[in-house]
Amino acid sequence: MANIDAELMFCENKAVAASVTSDVIELGCVGNAVTPLLVNVVLTEAMSVGRVDMVKLQSAPASTFAANVVDEITVSTPASVSQTSPAQLAQFYAPIKFGNKYVRLVMTASAPQGSTLSGGKLTAWLGDAPRFPQ
Repeated sequence: MANIDAELMFCENKAVAASVTSDVIELGCVGNAVTPLLVNVVLTEAMSVGRVDMVKLQSAPASTFAANVVDEITVSTPASVSQTSPAQLAQFYAPIKFGNKYVRLVMTASAPQGSTLSGGKLTAWLGDAPRFPQ
């Protein structure tokens, strides 16, 4: 069983900006988890202007993310998801490079040309993947 950070929260009600970097989660042991971990990103407060476009999961061997940062996966938020109300923006399995025990998210947002981003808050966490009977 993996030794996992007690909170598992990347961020909670963090204001949307052009680029938002989450807090760092320590996975504890180095290597792949026995059970896949699931990343959840939710817009908890509606966007007034603009939209969250992308969520990127990064890993690194040190919590400072000063060197050897790996972009593990980048997920685009679906255009069909309305961000004018709270919504689930992304949910995906977390592939982690062997040897990297720290992870964080980088989320990017954009506004129409000539406009400024307004509104929106993000909450993201790491959890167990759902289990299905076999």
